Amino acid sequence: MNPLILALAACIGHGFCGALISVYMSEISARKVQPFVFYALSNLLGGVLAWCIVPFCHAEIPERLPLLSLILGACGFTYVVALYVQIQCFTIGKKGLTSACTTSAIIIPFLFGVIAMGERPRPLGYLGALCLLCGMVVCVLTGKQKEEETQAQTQGNYMKWFALTMLCIVLNGCGAILQSLSSWMGFDNVSGMFRAALLMVLSGVGNLLACAVVRANPLKGIKSILPWAAIWAVVGTATNLIFFVAMDAMAKVGAGSFTTCISSTAALLFFFLYTSVRFRERYRPVTILGIIICLLGIFAIGLGK
Repeated sequence: MNPLILALAACIGHGFCGALISVYMSEISARKVQPFVFYALSNLLGGVLAWCIVPFCHAEIPERLPLLSLILGACGFTYVVALYVQIQCFTIGKKGLTSACTTSAIIIPFLFGVIAMGERPRPLGYLGALCLLCGMVVCVLTGKQKEEETQAQTQGNYMKWFALTMLCIVLNGCGAILQSLSSWMGFDNVSGMFRAALLMVLSGVGNLLACAVVRANPLKGIKSILPWAAIWAVVGTATNLIFFVAMDAMAKVGAGSFTTCISSTAALLFFFLYTSVRFRERYRPVTILGIIICLLGIFAIGLGK
């Protein structure tokens, strides 16, 4: 089978896992669980699970382990800070726009791959990336417009929200770049499970430090959180593993910059499908148009390589 087709399938599979996490976290947020406590516990459990699987993957310790640890550690800590900033944005109240803007951070690793890593897609590939970005923003904005209208009437500190949201976009984009570097810098010969295990442990440590900063007790309510964290550990481990597989495959065909674009878009589309089936939500024609634009974007990227 064409390597690009396999790579695209892996990206879409990663997006499906991302949608599962969105569904799952919506249930967690309803229970008002402190996010840093939950992520610390779930990532550490996922790390333990992944390390138990690593010996069966014929994974060897890479020669540049300190460099790989530094990259993935920086990735984990960047995502922790991004989560903290995003929580502040949600506190201000502009949730719809925050979701749309922070999701648009997918364009940052795309530009990094083109500018810094020398990837040269055809013009149709650039058009596909633009379609993904525009379609995603249309979907999120129109899907949450009613909520945003309500919030806009009750919140006046727009400049603070804007500054924090821009910071969150940069942090999410930098996190995606750091997560992708292990493929761009020649670590694709290192087992994806090994990299997933390392990332989850380092992310768990980062969230534990965040608990100390926000003065959250990681032991509070741990019995009620543990079952949810255990399930997330399995889903999170699979998600990280599939990302590295997808990124390696896309990088080998010179399209690593598209990995986050495609997976993020797929996650959004799967989540829309879930809400329409599970809660019988119906979307406006413009939202459906945004979904179609996203799908056309993925198709254009496939043709643009």
